[in-house]
Amino acid sequence: MKHKDRGVGCRPQPDRGPHRQRMQRVPSGPRAVANIQDDAATRSQTAQRCKTRSLAVRILFVCNPLHGHVNPMLPLARAAHNAGHAVVVATGADIAPLAQRDGLNTWSVGMTHAQAGGDNQASWIDYFEASARARIAHLAPRCAAWRPDMVIHEETELAGPVVAASIGVRSVVHGLGPMLAVRLLPWVAAAIERLAPRGSATEVVEAWRAASYLHLCPPGVAPAEEPIWRDV
Repeated sequence: MKHKDRGVGCRPQPDRGPHRQRMQRVPSGPRAVANIQDDAATRSQTAQRCKTRSLAVRILFVCNPLHGHVNPMLPLARAAHNAGHAVVVATGADIAPLAQRDGLNTWSVGMTHAQAGGDNQASWIDYFEASARARIAHLAPRCAAWRPDMVIHEETELAGPVVAASIGVRSVVHGLGPMLAVRLLPWVAAAIERLAPRGSATEVVEAWRAASYLHLCPPGVAPAEEPIWRDV
């Protein structure tokens, strides 16, 4: 009895083995639209993160070891950190934990408030100058290594303008309330001159006065007098 040849002209038999390929169902309708929208949103977010990283800068915030001097600066430091910038807050070891609680990197530099004499000050100008001198000694090597792109210091902090000038970057003055009275200009400028490296005192003071000033005080409360800083 002859058997028919089933090798030619017959319907192909499906592969029943373990490696059988199954066709995937392609979503359609609202589900397909949702998937496309999700993919587009993911690509947009990825592109935005890449753009943010490419524009990120290093910002050094410097302040005296006083609660009323670091607290006004923390909102800006947090905003810069959340925007993807590298942020460091430099202050005394007793005040640094305030910034650390906000997830910010800190440098404990210079003296604590107690080491600088505490609240018993014969002259606050002397306090700001002495504490700034100690901060400069700690900040100079760190800034030379980290190379911040910008230094933001509060208005009574005197190490910031000196350090910024030494590494050739922009400094910004952060207000604390009403701007320093113009009558204090000669004493503050003289203190900065004494802190600046020999031969660069005039340039440091000029850069300090030309720095941008971030004003926190409402115009109706600010005193009506000539401002120390020109770019407000």
